[in-house]
Amino acid sequence: MRLCLFGIVLILAACLVGCGGDPLDYETALNLLRERTTDPVRTSFSATPHFQNQDPAVSEAYQRLMDEHVIQCKKNAQVGTICEPGPAGDALTQDGVSELSLVAGRWVPASIVAIRRTGRK
Repeated sequence: MRLCLFGIVLILAACLVGCGGDPLDYETALNLLRERTTDPVRTSFSATPHFQNQDPAVSEAYQRLMDEHVIQCKKNAQVGTICEPGPAGDALTQDGVSELSLVAGRWVPASIVAIRRTGRK
């Protein structure tokens, strides 16, 4: 991912500096990257937990989500337990019957390693 962001920085720098302007300083280049919208990082987890066959820590995590009304789980005789977003689960989305997901964050650059002029000096 850093390699991709670094490539974007180089292309932006080449476009802006190659046109005869002053070189970009570090802060300007970083601000240009921050303004770009990036795809969100999504994480998902099962909407059909098997409480009897999983790690107790995972069962406890599901129980905490249910206690806080983030998810609501109902037992179904044919399928087992099925969970869906609860009243406090605004950030969750139902992905089919078997998964719940949420946006965990967005990719952002941590630092700029180098900016080099590629056009005229």
